[in-house]
Amino acid sequence: MAESDSQDLSQADIDAVGSKLASWADSLAGPERALAHILVERARQLTPGAVTIERIAADMDASVRSIVRDLNIARTPIAWARTEPVWNRANPRAASEYDYYGDENELILKVVLNSRR
Repeated sequence: MAESDSQDLSQADIDAVGSKLASWADSLAGPERALAHILVERARQLTPGAVTIERIAADMDASVRSIVRDLNIARTPIAWARTEPVWNRANPRAASEYDYYGDENELILKVVLNSRR
């Protein structure tokens, strides 16, 4: 999905994709059908905000992996590097009349660099 597409995504768009996935899932047999129905249920739980957070997390992961790859580790004091999955820590906030924002989400990406001895 292009970046601009995710910004214009509505709940109706998400629901339409969920319906298409459900039709497709019903056309499958056996274990494939069971797996596809898990995807359908996940799609039905999504909101436009959740899709945006997932897109940002995926972009963060891809960017960091690209940076690590471009480090040319063989020419540095680093023996190896790895990234771990992005962790989304949601921080629910109590609503008040002055609170114009919803919950806060921290997207945390751990990069482990191991130096040479």
